[in-house]
Amino acid sequence: MSRKFPFKMNLWIGCGGILFISIVAAVIIFIVVTKNVYREYPSEYISLLKDDPFVTPENNIIREEDLKNYFIITTQIRSGIATLFEKEGYQLDWNNSKNYLNLFSHLYELRKIQASVLKQHRYSMKKYKWITRQIVVNFGGRIVKQMNILIGATNSSEPVIDSLNELKKTPQENLDLFFRYEDEIKSALNLWILGL
Repeated sequence: MSRKFPFKMNLWIGCGGILFISIVAAVIIFIVVTKNVYREYPSEYISLLKDDPFVTPENNIIREEDLKNYFIITTQIRSGIATLFEKEGYQLDWNNSKNYLNLFSHLYELRKIQASVLKQHRYSMKKYKWITRQIVVNFGGRIVKQMNILIGATNSSEPVIDSLNELKKTPQENLDLFFRYEDEIKSALNLWILGL
């Protein structure tokens, strides 16, 4: 009888140890996941988005002045991103179609840069995202699929792109405007990930 007691005690200690390790592992996983989800959105970004009164125009027409400012802002964001990567000893190849993987892995920092530039220019975050989406729908090609995958994979509030339906809703005025700014649009497409 005295020999069975230590066995039961060891069994309880073993089970308790496994339970303790499982709880600690679950807590660590929860903290890591929560931290990563939280890190997708810097506080400056959340604040700009929350206080943004922009509403998509009923006619869906992009004003030329808004598009010009969008390109100025995009150029400044690109410059900030290039500086960020240079500090890490990496030079971005803006012509590489797989560039978005590098950008996505730095999404928190990118959104911080984006929020800073938008705030500096007093430009609407929602408007920026809306124009980015219009450009992606009309010029994105395979980027549309990548964007839809990332919309699903992140906490983005953006709806998945229904290309055919959204293309039908593109006003001729936007197409004419895009035609006049074709070169700028090609550069802006490199930052489509900021439309998420």
